[in-house]
Amino acid sequence: ASHIFTLSERLREVFIERFGIPHGNVETVYAGPNFDVSSTPELPADRGAAEPVVLFVGRAFERKGGPGLLEAFQIVRESLPNTRLLIMGPDALPDTPDEAPDGIELLGFVDKSTPAGREMLLETYRRAQVFCLPTQFEAFGIVYLEAMYYELPCVGPDRWAVPEIIEDGVTGLLVPPDDP
Repeated sequence: ASHIFTLSERLREVFIERFGIPHGNVETVYAGPNFDVSSTPELPADRGAAEPVVLFVGRAFERKGGPGLLEAFQIVRESLPNTRLLIMGPDALPDTPDEAPDGIELLGFVDKSTPAGREMLLETYRRAQVFCLPTQFEAFGIVYLEAMYYELPCVGPDRWAVPEIIEDGVTGLLVPPDDP
């Protein structure tokens, strides 16, 4: 290839370091949300007044840090027992009986290419006060952009391309990987 476009600066560095691609042949272009932003409904004015709601969106639950999130959620519930965790993506949680643990709402896979799926995704973002994806690896992380579009502060690992998206202490928090 004469030129390679990447989703993140970190991914650009990988092409240069690991594959020996010349600096001038690799350019970071980033990405945007995977939905039509012109049709997004207005955000609720009283979002902060409701019970605390944390949102996780990711089908690859384990790679996206889901098990660590479940552990962190139990710690949060000790201080804030009314906190809820919405999990969109997986149809089931690993090592969990038929019913999700207390405070967790398992929404399953939502196909945002359908009108019903898109509406459910939008409504779920509107219900949340914070977005958390403690991913194990992320070449970029478009889902953080989507959450930020809904004015949600984001929590993610201080590794890979995530610090290119989340500005620690401004648009969310960066945390060490695998540290509930």
